[in-house]
Amino acid sequence: MPTLEINLFDYAKGVEQLEKYYDSFNKAIDDGIAEVVVRLEKRLKQYITEYDIPESIGTTVNSIKVDNGFMIVIDSEIGMFFEYGTGIVGSENPHPVVPAGWTYDVNQHGEMGWWYPTTESDPNPYKWVDGSGQLRGWTKGKPSMPYMHKTYLYGRRIIKRTLNKHLKKVKLK
Repeated sequence: MPTLEINLFDYAKGVEQLEKYYDSFNKAIDDGIAEVVVRLEKRLKQYITEYDIPESIGTTVNSIKVDNGFMIVIDSEIGMFFEYGTGIVGSENPHPVVPAGWTYDVNQHGEMGWWYPTTESDPNPYKWVDGSGQLRGWTKGKPSMPYMHKTYLYGRRIIKRTLNKHLKKVKLK
């Protein structure tokens, strides 16, 4: 990290130098964070594609916030069921970090599975229309597809290196 020497006979110049350094330091942080956000969003979309998670469930990234770490927010409550998995299938293929209180196969459907409301765009081949006209799909659950977790791990790997890359460009003038 560069040092700042202030000439006591030219205090105004030292203060001006410090202010310029402060501004360039903040710009480097902002640029580094912007790069991290772009890279996280790109990687998240890559994982969503790899897991073949349908866009209809709402995997649009609402925000990625970087501040003493980072937080990714998507626009879907259903997304967490893809992330952690559900049912007996999820219990056999659990998330790498199962949150406290998460229960697979909550209603003990087991091998029988269950029917859920769905749409034509649902890739599930097991569908039928119930008496009220609601299209339903059958499942025994889903394995964990930890697209958010993998994005988090990727972010942990890149954040420090990316910020340091930008901070190295800060020079005292």
